[in-house]
Amino acid sequence: DKDFQLTLNQLEESGVKGIIIDLRNNGGGLIDSGIKIADMLLGEGTITYLENNKKERTYYNSDDSATGIPYLLLINEGTASTSEILAAAIQDNQGGRVIGTKSFGKGVVQSVEMLTDGDALKLTVMQYYSPKGKTIHGKGVTPEVIVEDIEATPLDEPLEKAIQLLQ
Repeated sequence: DKDFQLTLNQLEESGVKGIIIDLRNNGGGLIDSGIKIADMLLGEGTITYLENNKKERTYYNSDDSATGIPYLLLINEGTASTSEILAAAIQDNQGGRVIGTKSFGKGVVQSVEMLTDGDALKLTVMQYYSPKGKTIHGKGVTPEVIVEDIEATPLDEPLEKAIQLLQ
């Protein structure tokens, strides 16, 4: 998130007209960093919420400061976890358009418990939801603009579409 903030500040100062954020094949990362990046991109609103098996919720929200640079997000089936949470937050808050193909669908928090015999047990303890309450886990994020990257061509079709939409 610190690198993203630095780069975003430089882009804002240089007067760029738009940004394409490529999250294709990004398996996620630290949720805290994803929340901070979403906060840089979105105005005031919900980024995501966690819900446990007792239906108790923890909300993550953005403040009212957001970049003024138009942006688009590229996702695909390799986009997972924190990257999906970011894509869902942007989509639900109408921050920027999401382009590409449906994401992987990992939206749970898991805890690993070590057993005395050296084995481990992985437990799902909470689930992430989009700001509008859509399930990410097992379903993924479906872009507003669906464009597949056709392997047989030298073009990057989703990127070309994103460039076209920013012009």
